[in-house]
Amino acid sequence: MGAFDEPNPRFAQLLLEQFGGATGELSAALQYWVQSFYMEDAGIKDMLQDMATEEFSHVEMIGKLSNCAINWLRTSKIWSIT
Repeated sequence: MGAFDEPNPRFAQLLLEQFGGATGELSAALQYWVQSFYMEDAGIKDMLQDMATEEFSHVEMIGKLSNCAINWLRTSKIWSIT
C-alpha cells in the first residue's frame, strides 16, 4: 500500500499550509533571507542565508510530496470522471 492509494484532502490541506502558509517553509525561508540583507556582521548574515537555504530545501521536499499527490490524481478514476 502506497502513500497515495486514496484521496486524502486533509493531508493535501496540511501540505499546502506547510508549503506556503503563514508559518510554512516558504515564509520562513524568505524571512531569513530578507533579514540577512540588513545584517552588517558577516557571520550573522552568512548564518541567516544558510538557514534560508535549508528552508528552501524543505520547500523542495514538500513540493515533491505535492507532486506525488497530483500524480496520484492524474492516474485515478476520479480524474477521468470530471
